[in-house]
Amino acid sequence: TEDILNGRESKTAVVIRNIPKNVKMNDLIQTLKTKEIKNYNFVYLPKKPNFNLGFAIINFNEPYDIIDFYNKFHMKNYENTENKCELIYSHIQGFQNLKKRYPSKNTFLNLSNE
Repeated sequence: TEDILNGRESKTAVVIRNIPKNVKMNDLIQTLKTKEIKNYNFVYLPKKPNFNLGFAIINFNEPYDIIDFYNKFHMKNYENTENKCELIYSHIQGFQNLKKRYPSKNTFLNLSNE
C-alpha cells in the first residue's frame, strides 16, 4: 500500500484467490458492487462447465484503486463462507494485455466504471 501511495508501484491487475467454486460472474460483480468497489475495467473468472476455478483477475484503472479492494478483501472471508481471500498481483498487467489474453465469455468489461 505504501509503494502505491508513494508512486513506486504501477501495477493495476490483481488476482483474488479462494473464491468459492459455486460463485458465478454475476455473483462476483454483485459482491464488488455491494462492497462499493469501483474503478475497475476488467474481471476474468475462469470456469469449468459447473464451477469456477477459485480465482479471478481484476484490473483497476489506477494502482491506488487497488487499496480499497485490498482492504475489503485480502485475508477476509468471501461473503458468508469460510474461504479467506488472498490477493496477489497478476503476472499479466494492463487492460489491453488482459483483454487480449482472455477474450472469452468468462470476461466482464466494466467500461463505465460503475
